[in-house]
Amino acid sequence: MGQLLRYFSSTKEPLDIFLDLENARPKTTEETTVYEQVSDVLKQGPDFLNRFRNLPNCSNEVRQAISSPNVDTETKAWNAVLPIVQELGEIFLFSNQIEKLVPLLLGQLCVKGGDEAKDRLVSQQALAKQLGDVIDLVLDFDDIKMHNTTFQNDFSYYRRVVSRFDNQKINLFCLRGMVGCIILYDHIEKNGAFAKKSPIMIKACLNSLLNFQPKQEALINALKYSTKHLKDPETPSAIKQLLEN
Repeated sequence: MGQLLRYFSSTKEPLDIFLDLENARPKTTEETTVYEQVSDVLKQGPDFLNRFRNLPNCSNEVRQAISSPNVDTETKAWNAVLPIVQELGEIFLFSNQIEKLVPLLLGQLCVKGGDEAKDRLVSQQALAKQLGDVIDLVLDFDDIKMHNTTFQNDFSYYRRVVSRFDNQKINLFCLRGMVGCIILYDHIEKNGAFAKKSPIMIKACLNSLLNFQPKQEALINALKYSTKHLKDPETPSAIKQLLEN
């Protein structure tokens, strides 16, 4: 802690610099180039602040989907959350632009050497003013975030749903692979995939397929009509009945 405090206890006299915050304008080509880059981003700030401040609230829809999950409540929650997430995505991209402004401005304003640093700060007051504008904008965004936590809960629900969809996609991929392997084995093996001594745990495979939600009629029909030995007399009746129901 002592080492840290040393940075705040300089023995040097503070620099006395007058900044004309109202009339500061870029003076050189180099300063103007940076100034215009920063201005192009900062002028979008009020619009993004307003959009961030006025994000809709879909807490009720999310709460209903969590407490009473069904197709209706989850569809309503998803339709309410998705526009918010899309809006947050655009705001996040804008925040990335803001983040790049600080090193851009400091790289122009800060150089080694006390007198030279002072001279650059005095001569580039337009950039110094812009650095203040950036800090002011960031604090405005942070204030909105601190006072509105509902969108964070909405985004958490969105991530949970997306994760579930990703798992569903993986599970369906595995299910399709399983069905394809059963069909292939049933055609190349003399006794087929449904025989009692088949190395395939066919009953467990069929239960996995039949219990999958949403129901996969196409895969069920593939086993019914694309296999070779399903209707053989040697196929256990219990296996046939599973696919007939």
